[in-house]
Amino acid sequence: MTLKIEKRAEKLGTTIKLIGQIHQDDLGGLKAELQQSEPTIVLDLEEIFLVDVDAIRFLVECEAQQVKINNCSLYIREWIQRERSR
Repeated sequence: MTLKIEKRAEKLGTTIKLIGQIHQDDLGGLKAELQQSEPTIVLDLEEIFLVDVDAIRFLVECEAQQVKINNCSLYIREWIQRERSR
């Protein structure tokens, strides 16, 4: 399975729901989606079940740029925290 992106504009910004897997090859398209979104961005990871290290580093960068990450699985959240502390 590849990455599916569902984008929803809302009053206070944009919610981008990600479904499937996030790999290095997906990051270019995902970055483009973020650049085309409203200033307040939420990434919904509820349906993400697999990521690679490049995806984790991307998510660390997103949080540093004030992108909110919702519905993140525990293993992804812990990996983000470990990567951030490096």
